[in-house]
Amino acid sequence: MRDLSKQSCLDWAARYEGSSTAFNNTALVLRAVLDIAIESGVIYENMARHITRRTVRPKELHLPDNAQFVGFVQTIENAGGRYSRDCADLVRFLAYGGFSIGRS
Repeated sequence: MRDLSKQSCLDWAARYEGSSTAFNNTALVLRAVLDIAIESGVIYENMARHITRRTVRPKELHLPDNAQFVGFVQTIENAGGRYSRDCADLVRFLAYGGFSIGRS
């Protein structure tokens, strides 16, 4: 831990080949571990604070067309389960009710 430097953190970040989300999560864990080392008196500075977050690009959505959606809901409704109709109604409600992830 004591041999960890700003440059070694930046070198690690440059070599990291995973997704942006995985990189950001890994860097977050590294910062937390080094914070614990500071609290324990092992090191005096969190060198991981020099690592900047990577931009996460949103995934491209591939939504079904209206006919596919109707077929999807009918499949749910006709599944034969006790709550199949209720589930299909919920899917319709969420689809046509103006709900969206990330919208307030």
